[in-house]
Amino acid sequence: MKSTFQRLEDVFCTRFGEKYRGTITAETTMDHIPEWDSMTFLDLVVDLEGAFGVRFRPNETAQLFKVGLIRKVLASKGCE
Repeated sequence: MKSTFQRLEDVFCTRFGEKYRGTITAETTMDHIPEWDSMTFLDLVVDLEGAFGVRFRPNETAQLFKVGLIRKVLASKGCE
């Protein structure tokens, strides 16, 4: 079974390209991935909801700009 981080990496690579596999860390933010902009932000949120079977509340969605924070929000939803 894949870890939460591996599943996150899969979502990111599906959305932004395989070139990011192995480069994503907890410190990765929107500033590190040019394709992760305001237009693709909501697409990523939908991708994450589908991959993890969760729904993000608006206050949670506002935190989804850094991989480490995404993991924290997912953990709060029992996805670890």
